[in-house]
Amino acid sequence: MNWSNSDGELDVLFWSGGKDSLLTLFQLKEEKRNIVLLTSYGAHTNRVSIQNIDIKNIAKQSEFLGVPLCVVPLYPNTDYQKSVQQALDLIAHQTGHRISRLVFGDLHLQDIRQWRVDTWSGYEVYTPLFNVPYVELLDKLWGIQATLNLEITLSTELALGDEIVKEGTPYNRDLVSKLMQKGLDAMLENGEGHTMVMQRQA
Repeated sequence: MNWSNSDGELDVLFWSGGKDSLLTLFQLKEEKRNIVLLTSYGAHTNRVSIQNIDIKNIAKQSEFLGVPLCVVPLYPNTDYQKSVQQALDLIAHQTGHRISRLVFGDLHLQDIRQWRVDTWSGYEVYTPLFNVPYVELLDKLWGIQATLNLEITLSTELALGDEIVKEGTPYNRDLVSKLMQKGLDAMLENGEGHTMVMQRQA
């Protein structure tokens, strides 16, 4: 974990490396919160499993966003909840601050949100994007992308009708329009695909 000490309680943002995490981070920044990112990944693959993002790129994100990161390697047969709890305890110990909230970028899937609440009953679970209209989220996303000169790309393949959209394809207004035309979730919330946010290369 790379950490710059600051006063006050902490929000721990469960960081996937994608656009929803980015939106959530900037919501917390608007609230002027102290933030630590937490990312779990496969210890043997060095990748965030569902997002298919190399942990090195997660570290790069932490660096260019200027937010401290705690990484949690998960080995086969690892108890996920126990491993994350150990990481939360480490964050609290290393920073000397109490963890106020666990923060997630959930958009509208109530069953997943409820699982988080049930799993982390000892903490306040905060989902600031939950049920926010997509038009509002996307307007904010494009604004952040332009301000920080970011690339937002697919980190996994995406089935768009009979077409397979390749990993690395830009997630942009054009792709969002195609998703909507095909009746798919514009923000890929149902697992249709996943995204990665990186700085554009000069």
